[in-house]
Amino acid sequence: MSIDLMQAWADAVETMKRGLPWQPTPPEVAPTPYRAIYQRNKARLLRYRGANGFGTGTPVLLVPSFINRAYILDLARGFSIVQYLLDCGRDVYLVDWGVPGDEDRLITFDDMIEPMLDRVVRATCRCADVESVALVGYCMGGTLAVIYAALHPERVAALCNMLGPIDFERAGMLRDWTAPNRFDPDLLADAYGNIPPLLMQSGFQMLRPLAQLSKFVKSARSEIDPEAVRFFDALDRWSWDNIPFPGDAYRRYIRELYQSNALCQGTLEIREQPVDPRQIRCPVLTLCAEQDHIVPPDSARALGALLDPAVAHEVVCLKGGHVAAVVGPRGQKELWPALSGWLARTLAV
Repeated sequence: MSIDLMQAWADAVETMKRGLPWQPTPPEVAPTPYRAIYQRNKARLLRYRGANGFGTGTPVLLVPSFINRAYILDLARGFSIVQYLLDCGRDVYLVDWGVPGDEDRLITFDDMIEPMLDRVVRATCRCADVESVALVGYCMGGTLAVIYAALHPERVAALCNMLGPIDFERAGMLRDWTAPNRFDPDLLADAYGNIPPLLMQSGFQMLRPLAQLSKFVKSARSEIDPEAVRFFDALDRWSWDNIPFPGDAYRRYIRELYQSNALCQGTLEIREQPVDPRQIRCPVLTLCAEQDHIVPPDSARALGALLDPAVAHEVVCLKGGHVAAVVGPRGQKELWPALSGWLARTLAV
């Protein structure tokens, strides 16, 4: 789908919104107070403050996808995994990757791990005066977190892969569409520099072509429920608030992970250092969702087969899709307690 066609689709969505029986007000997103304690280029490290101040114990560092806005994990009041963990007494941090500009097109996939994620982990440790963190990665952030934990096991006290792809041969339709005989990431990176967000959004939209229309129908039916409408507005704002993917990072991400499955094949290297998940020593939790069309459950749960058998690994497969299982009402009832309970059992403090 071309950029022009995707822009036409975005315009059509705006037209649908104006035709709804109610007109949404601009939703409040990212409501939880925070302090930015570190910044490098566009990336920031945020430390969150609850009603009783900052949390205590081993810090929980949330790593969202590099190609979506980080506030999905602090979406709206009552729909925030950040706030939930704060209420559980956790010391919560989050990586906000920022918005890459044209000048960032040469950022590599290696850069995302070394030095970017490494510096964020070190800054978290300094702030909390600890030697290791509980690393919780969502979506692509889960892949990054697993790679980082394999390279720096001494800095990770607990690792959670939350709906992140590991076995890319089981990555569903996205894997099929990016097969080497069908797709050349160099053509896009050479043409655009950074991969435009509308172009990436088109791929996700084509996975479920009627999802957007279905979402508006459900919203119209729930107009008498203010909480449902507020959640819909916030989620809709986030779903169209995407960011570019740095071109050089995109090339390698597609070629080595989607096309070569390098993490599972044992051929992935970061800065010429082999990535071996058997080096992970901390307890590991895999969270996956049964109706996830972006990261099918088998892709996420494949992490267990890559770990040393001595490592404690739990798998929890929840109902719901890639986003709803994490931030929606189902996430509140199932995923959030599952994550919080595992952290309580795993971390000494």
